Amino acid sequence: MTKVVKEGDALGDGVEMARDLVEGSNHSFGWSKQRLTVSFHTVFEAQLERERAGLESCTAHPDGKEGLLAFAETRSPRF
Repeated sequence: MTKVVKEGDALGDGVEMARDLVEGSNHSFGWSKQRLTVSFHTVFEAQLERERAGLESCTAHPDGKEGLLAFAETRSPRF
């Protein structure tokens, strides 16, 4: 996640970004970070397959199930 901020706002906006990350799913965040790291050294087709398998894994995880249920119920997820 990146963002351009006004001079002097970096600390406050950085804390806000950190709070957003903490409130999200650690499982999904970790998975996304791993996929991003290996993407620089992976051919496109292999990366797509890894992402497909990862999405399958994330939706089977309790956080994924909660995220999908929260979306269907139009509410914020509780991780």
